[in-house]
Amino acid sequence: MKLDVSKTALEYINTQDKQMRVRLKLAIEKLPKEPPEGDIKALVGQAPLKRLRVGNLRVIFYTDANVVRVLKVVPRGQAYK
Repeated sequence: MKLDVSKTALEYINTQDKQMRVRLKLAIEKLPKEPPEGDIKALVGQAPLKRLRVGNLRVIFYTDANVVRVLKVVPRGQAYK
């Protein structure tokens, strides 16, 4: 599978401190594996979307025809609005 990370997600990742950037990048790189690794759950009421928990941050993504598309990375409180 391929990995496609949105510009919004990359910008947010780059605003984090070095330790969190490394944690996020390692977690996101594991998404294309079969089965994907990490604390992943489907978002209720938002059919194809899933979330990956990385500390207090959530990586919102979906899988589309052999491509994992990361839409955004947001703090926990803003992820489900």
